[in-house]
Amino acid sequence: MCWFINRKFAIYLGKFAYSIDSCHGVPPVRKFWYDRLGRLAISQNAQQLTQGNVYSYTLYDSLGRITQVGQLTGGSVMTDPTAKSTTSLQNWLNAAANSRNQITQTVYDQAYPAITDSLNQSNLRNRVSYTQVINQALDTYPATATYYSYDVQGNVDWKFHGS
Repeated sequence: MCWFINRKFAIYLGKFAYSIDSCHGVPPVRKFWYDRLGRLAISQNAQQLTQGNVYSYTLYDSLGRITQVGQLTGGSVMTDPTAKSTTSLQNWLNAAANSRNQITQTVYDQAYPAITDSLNQSNLRNRVSYTQVINQALDTYPATATYYSYDVQGNVDWKFHGS
């Protein structure tokens, strides 16, 4: 049996920046960095920490919706000032763009161009149009994808999933 000791330290807008969950004296560590709007931008779990500058990232659109999550290897260590500066965070992400992997991309409002002739996606305004799972940033095609179309009430009219 394992009893977890959980300690968390909040430092920014009441959000957790550091977490230690220990079991049998082995502390898995998770670190969190938030952007200037207080949204989770970068995190690092215990396994990623042992691999060096490996991080999970979250990207948002102008409406604050999550558009992409994944893992990357940063060229430099993530810091709070980097995460809180829009320009510095974008530069840090761009420097590691080709190392991105385990990517899940969510696209809103726009029909997927390759299927518009065969399957008509409709009523996409403010809705998920499609999601894609991409293994490596430089992959030409997604590993899997799901495409949606909605009726006028906003219910899913059809969903197509392909691998």
